[in-house]
Amino acid sequence: MRNVIELRRPLGSTPIEDIELDATCRDDTPAILIGLQAVWRNEGTRDKLLRLLDERILPGVRRDTGREGMDLWAILVLGVLKQGLRCDYDRLHHVANNDLAVQRFLGHEPGFSHGSYRRQSIKDNVEHLTPELLREVNRLVVETGH
Repeated sequence: MRNVIELRRPLGSTPIEDIELDATCRDDTPAILIGLQAVWRNEGTRDKLLRLLDERILPGVRRDTGREGMDLWAILVLGVLKQGLRCDYDRLHHVANNDLAVQRFLGHEPGFSHGSYRRQSIKDNVEHLTPELLREVNRLVVETGH
């Protein structure tokens, strides 16, 4: 049973729109997260994007059975980071479990126990974002920017 996004954010977690990011940092990660934050803030784009992911990643999947999976927002965040950082799954695994800003985007507040993402789980989920699907996501985001 996979959620589009966990609507009941964990107690103490920072809303995505309120996460403070260093716009002067020269690393790629904050720049990517700022872009994702802009998408999150635009409710129309966010809804279209999550609907697209829901249709393409979960066609015909029953929502009332099965084990809980990674939510679609987390898959998107990790997939965009993988593309934007041009990294392998080992680095993405490290970033997901150790970068505080990324953890906040995934709904985990530092200091609260949330476990960690296994490398294979990240790989299995992010692979749902095919190049064709990523092109559609990109087209939608670009249209919103214009």
